[in-house]
Amino acid sequence: MFPHLAKAKTNQIGERNVLVTHHLLTSLGVSITAQHVGGTGHRNVIFDVWSGDVWVQYQPITPKVAHPATRRGKL
Repeated sequence: MFPHLAKAKTNQIGERNVLVTHHLLTSLGVSITAQHVGGTGHRNVIFDVWSGDVWVQYQPITPKVAHPATRRGKL
């Protein structure tokens, strides 16, 4: 979710969240028919409690490229 931060092997919160969610849903008898996990970006999730439908809108984070003149510092 935050590509500018260094990834620590012991602090993989996102991966642990996915594992725990899979375990919880399985224990509740909920089947997963599709998933969208991992990567860097923002997700907006809409869950219709009446029908059980779920929609996900994903916006990836793209690295910002500085203009060549701004990378040199002084002009």
